Amino acid sequence: MNILKRLYYCLITIKQRLMGRNRKTSDPQFEFLLEVIQAIEDSRGDQQVVYPLLAANTDKINARLAKLLHVVGTSILEKGEIYQTAILLRYIGDLSTLIAQFTLGDKASNMEIAITGNKIVLTFFTREVCAEKWALTQNNLGGAYIDRIKGEKAQNIEQAIACFQEALKVYTFDAFPEDWAMTQYNLALAYRNRITGDKSQNIEQAIAFFQESLKIRTFQALPQAWARIQFYLGEAYHHRITGDKADNIERAIACYQEALKVYTFDAFPQYWATTHNNIALAYHHRITGDKADNIEYAITCLKKALTVITFDAFPQDWATLQSHIAGVYLDRIKGDKAQNIERTISGCQETLKVITVEDIPQQWGNLQTNLGNAYVSRMRGNKAENIERAIASYQEVLKVRSFEACPQDWAGTLDNLGNAYFLRIRGDKSENIERAIACYQQALKVYTFDAFPQYWTTIQAHIGAAYLNRITGEKAQNLKQAIACFQNALKIDTIDAFTLNEGRLQAYRKLIEQLLRQSNDEEVFNVLNSYRDSIDGGFWQTMLVVAEDLRIQGNLDKSYFLTNIVEQLMGVHQKTYDDPIDFLLEVLQTSQDSKSDKQILYPLLAENTDKLNQKLAEQLQAWAITKLSEVKPDEAKSIVTAIGIFSDLIQEFPLGDKSSNMEIAITGYKVVLTVLTRDEFPQRWAMTQTNLGNAYRSRIKGDKAQNLELSIACHQKALTVYTFEAFPQYWARTQHNIGIAYRNRITGDKAENVELGIACYQNALKVITFDAFPQDWARTQTTLGNAYRNRIKGDKTQNLQQAIACHQNALKVYTFDAFPQEWAVTKTNIGNAYFQIIEVDDVDKEQNLEQAIACHQNALKVYTFDAFPQEWAVTNNNLGNAYRNRIKGDKEHNLEQTIACLQKALKVRTFEAFPEKHVETLFVLGLAYQDSNQFNLAYSTFASAINTLESLRE
Repeated sequence: MNILKRLYYCLITIKQRLMGRNRKTSDPQFEFLLEVIQAIEDSRGDQQVVYPLLAANTDKINARLAKLLHVVGTSILEKGEIYQTAILLRYIGDLSTLIAQFTLGDKASNMEIAITGNKIVLTFFTREVCAEKWALTQNNLGGAYIDRIKGEKAQNIEQAIACFQEALKVYTFDAFPEDWAMTQYNLALAYRNRITGDKSQNIEQAIAFFQESLKIRTFQALPQAWARIQFYLGEAYHHRITGDKADNIERAIACYQEALKVYTFDAFPQYWATTHNNIALAYHHRITGDKADNIEYAITCLKKALTVITFDAFPQDWATLQSHIAGVYLDRIKGDKAQNIERTISGCQETLKVITVEDIPQQWGNLQTNLGNAYVSRMRGNKAENIERAIASYQEVLKVRSFEACPQDWAGTLDNLGNAYFLRIRGDKSENIERAIACYQQALKVYTFDAFPQYWTTIQAHIGAAYLNRITGEKAQNLKQAIACFQNALKIDTIDAFTLNEGRLQAYRKLIEQLLRQSNDEEVFNVLNSYRDSIDGGFWQTMLVVAEDLRIQGNLDKSYFLTNIVEQLMGVHQKTYDDPIDFLLEVLQTSQDSKSDKQILYPLLAENTDKLNQKLAEQLQAWAITKLSEVKPDEAKSIVTAIGIFSDLIQEFPLGDKSSNMEIAITGYKVVLTVLTRDEFPQRWAMTQTNLGNAYRSRIKGDKAQNLELSIACHQKALTVYTFEAFPQYWARTQHNIGIAYRNRITGDKAENVELGIACYQNALKVITFDAFPQDWARTQTTLGNAYRNRIKGDKTQNLQQAIACHQNALKVYTFDAFPQEWAVTKTNIGNAYFQIIEVDDVDKEQNLEQAIACHQNALKVYTFDAFPQEWAVTNNNLGNAYRNRIKGDKEHNLEQTIACLQKALKVRTFEAFPEKHVETLFVLGLAYQDSNQFNLAYSTFASAINTLESLRE
């Protein structure tokens, strides 16, 4: 009996057993299985013969066929002669290999059939009977488990690893080098995707197995296999956890570049494009080299990939690329930051128009994540609306990122959503905070202390901040909960052990708020010295938590300010320099590496504020003159680029002596201009002139009037390049800068200076429109309004009415919800303008006073005593003046209001803190007492004011 007859006999026997002996009905799946085995025998397993047969019968390739194959195989093993059984099981093995690689039909069923077939083969071809066949089948079975869809994925991968390790008992390097290399490669892929075990160790194992495989799969012997391993090695190094991150990314890039030696555009366009995508991701995250240039190169690589990966040809890969492009533009440094964010938003939105969540859920979720992140960071548009859109995007992401399917992505999305609710402006504030807390707590189901300690502590800090701001529930309980979360957040890198209580926490926060109102190191240290009894380990830790809270809210300057104080005063190691010039060189190198990122340079400056002085400015000038005369033009350009970055950053540095910082910046810009001339580098020359002009305007040393003249001259020079036609946006900004300088100008006719300032602001508004640049437009409206308030020429009443119109324009952008501080400033400006009108025009005096009072009362919604004590005092002083002049209402009541407001103002305007303002408020208060016939109080108040004034003259 030949093999097929034997198989047919087995099938008949099985059919009778399953269907009953008297059933004559044929079974298509039995017939189909017989036909496939026949095709494998006739063609010797040629897929070009077998695959068309499979393709024509995909309806028969299902779970039942796997069960049938198992029964057939078992029956053959039970009944047969060894030789015939061996031949038949080889055919079943071939069927398993072919169907595992078959791309049509139900993938899950295909893999179950392959696994079933390989298991049957292994019951006969044991290691003792036929070691080579056994090893090959173990390898095939491992591959089937890797691709298996049914069952638990983690367990399938473990099964695959076990199979590959079994195969290596036969496939040794010496006996079967090529099979050994193949199995090493398979193990690498399994560890690359492994779920159980330590992730970092799994990646190390994958790298080791890939490297072992390369001992045989060389570029010369097997170029395609070699390139594929280089590609996967690149991915492994990119995601590597152990080792130096910068070095790992460099290794990843090197591997991808190696792969491109084989994966050329002409020979393997799809692989070429995929490799460029991965290179782009590596450059996006690259630490070495210029960050801005790295991101530009990433964009270039992604654009290359898109020449092959089109929507029509590869919709899923195309969507992935679009998601990557969106993420890169979100982090882009070059170009206009606001425009880059807009590019991210428009890119995500356009892509989401052509892909659906049903077709490509993972890529759809990535795009929604990038869209949400972009809206949170967005500079244009209404801030409240942007946050609403971010929330909507994150909620969309959660439709495809579940706790069960992708727990880390799910937790990360909930953290993002929590931050968005925490920042939310619309809706009920208490409800927003509750939602934020709920999101953070959900994220902690994945981000546990043991598995993800860094994420766990970060979210604990987020929850603590939310409880500090919580409205719902008892305040005392919320504080206790916040304390508990902060203490959890401090489990990593704890500076000192301490115990928090409600009283101390409140004291810490008030002290921190006071620190945030200081403008230089001396003031900071004076405040800390005054409260030295309150300062302990708990205070420093609370400072760090508040800094993290500020960072989440996007207030990076204040966040850094607090972090820096902690680092300085907790005794952070300060590097010593044998030669003062060594510090300068390190500053310039760090500036060059930072590419304008203040978070890179500022820690170095903060540790060395004692060196930021006039002497450093002199050293910078002397060193630069000598060095630039010795080097070639390219190196000179590189040096002054670093000096320019240093000058930009030190001009805004919040610590050290402000006067010295400005001198260093001015010296630096002057050095830059010796190399970056107008003829050779017109745009950079103009930008440096602009920066130098701003530095002169803010300069403390030297004659103020002369500094302002120098500032105007610099900006006017910039305008020789920044013309309206060539660079409209820069032209407008420069016009605005000149307008500010004319506003403050001392020389020349004051009335003419105001006119020149107004003309500049009006010029700026030709480009800076409400639609194109709403925030810049509002800022320019504000400065123009202030200029009209101070205008000397023209009708005073009309000028003030024009000022009010400008400030009311600004309120179209500066809403209470979106920009509360700017809203309060603008309300104050409008209130002051209405009060000024009554001083020059009696028409509508009563109504103008009511308007002034309403504006100042509105401002107090933001300017509270705790949050903004100085502004609170100024506003109460303004209200006092307005109530004293009020026509409407009961005069006695108005005077009571006047006295109450002025007394409030004096709580902040003390003799010690603000002596001149103290005198000013005392005089008005004395007049109010006099108007209300409280003559004794009036006398004592005037006496106090006079005594204070006399002491100031001494």
